[in-house]
Amino acid sequence: MSPDPQHRVASPIDELIAKISTWYTTGVKPLLGELHEPKLSELDADLANLLRTAEECDSALEVCFLGMAGVGKSTIINALAFDKEMVLPTGGVGPLTAQAMTVRYGEIPKLEIEYHSGARLNQVIFALDTNLRSKGKTLSSCLRRWDREGRTSRRRPTPS
Repeated sequence: MSPDPQHRVASPIDELIAKISTWYTTGVKPLLGELHEPKLSELDADLANLLRTAEECDSALEVCFLGMAGVGKSTIINALAFDKEMVLPTGGVGPLTAQAMTVRYGEIPKLEIEYHSGARLNQVIFALDTNLRSKGKTLSSCLRRWDREGRTSRRRPTPS
């Protein structure tokens, strides 16, 4: 993920762009000003475009992964953002990352959790219950079914 610009470490590309900028402004521009001044405005615009593009590359790229439980959303985020590290939980029983998550770059790895208030949880429960009732189901029956079929059936040890 994109680095926080306030705590950003210069990358090899940043160093190359800085070298190009210095080379152009201290070496090429004065010489070209003497030999072929009309070309300067075009090259100045090219340098400005290069610097602007490099700055835009520093902005965060926001990506959203949506899908059914257990299809590998967290697995792909781990693979893309963290290489071989397992940062987001994967492969468990039930939805492990069912809430919206934000993953960002940071110099120091850390985890921040924001808990929802009871009022917000009640809003979510009400919305779920209303949706289920419109389909002729109840939240409690779905939870009992999930408990019966989801958690308990997968917890049983397999014979060896």
